[in-house]
Amino acid sequence: MTPEQFESMMRAWGSYYGERRGPEWDEGGADPGPGGATVHPLARAQAFAPGTRKAALERMHLRRAGVERRRAMGAAAGLAILPAEFVDPIPCIESRPVVGTPRHDPRYTDSVKQVQEAWLVLRQWWPVQAEIVRLHYQVRGFKQAEKAQMATAALGTGDVIGLKRFRDELRLGRTWLHARLSR
Repeated sequence: MTPEQFESMMRAWGSYYGERRGPEWDEGGADPGPGGATVHPLARAQAFAPGTRKAALERMHLRRAGVERRRAMGAAAGLAILPAEFVDPIPCIESRPVVGTPRHDPRYTDSVKQVQEAWLVLRQWWPVQAEIVRLHYQVRGFKQAEKAQMATAALGTGDVIGLKRFRDELRLGRTWLHARLSR
């Protein structure tokens, strides 16, 4: 494997497992990401949050009032039927075209899977190198000195990782991964 091939594999791994690109990076529409959701999570939450219990009860259809469920819960409590005020309504909106079938992400390739498996082995034996490699490829917008501070905080061992040690550990981690992936 050439160094250029290795670097492209590592960059693909970093872009898949790293920070998502913001909408300001996109020229076309919004990047749906691995889950395929283009709707903001708060907008989805507002669809499920009616505001008050009274408003929710008013919006419920007569056939879907949960009478059977209230009878069963009331029987367990020793009542004939549980009052509607004691049961929270549960609205449901289908959010995926086919339930249980996630969309395939074209960015998840065999090379990304191989790098992730190799990185997990590196993390098991050399956690400092693995964390530094992760920060180098998955975190954008920071200089190496700032990433060294992030590594110090993420590891929490009390060791201060300076810029020289960051570069040395990055070189060692990349060398190990290159050797592992070249097999």
